[in-house]
Amino acid sequence: MKTITTAFYLALVTTVLAGINQEQKPVTVPGFKLQLNQEAYFTDIHGKADPNIIVHTPIGKSVRIYRTDGFCYTGMITEIEDGETYFKVYGTIHNIPGGRFGFVLAKGGIFAGAIVEEDKEKTYVLEYSAVHKGYVLIRSTKYNKPQA
Repeated sequence: MKTITTAFYLALVTTVLAGINQEQKPVTVPGFKLQLNQEAYFTDIHGKADPNIIVHTPIGKSVRIYRTDGFCYTGMITEIEDGETYFKVYGTIHNIPGGRFGFVLAKGGIFAGAIVEEDKEKTYVLEYSAVHKGYVLIRSTKYNKPQA
């Protein structure tokens, strides 16, 4: 009993001292299957995308994607395509009905992505922002359906 309490206390102290850091590896306690940080953050809380996290997240993993306005999408990776010249990640959004996402990294420095809110007919595309010094999701009207 004392070993379990000590291990739990050690994990708790490590988590508190680490703070909120998405780049830190998950904290695990030996002998337990419990794992902290069970979601992958495709963006930081300010909306800046991290291609390194996107590439290293497996199918079935829960993800969080923030927009620059603070809204957070929660979803799951459903498909990964790994070709010779590209890497594609697709998934569904859980907190928006009809929501989907996709990101592509290709040779030549191409990094693209989008979130589609099908029910609301909104599309957010990944674009470089000098203000954020990285790629962020920006609402686009380019992909809106033509009005009849």
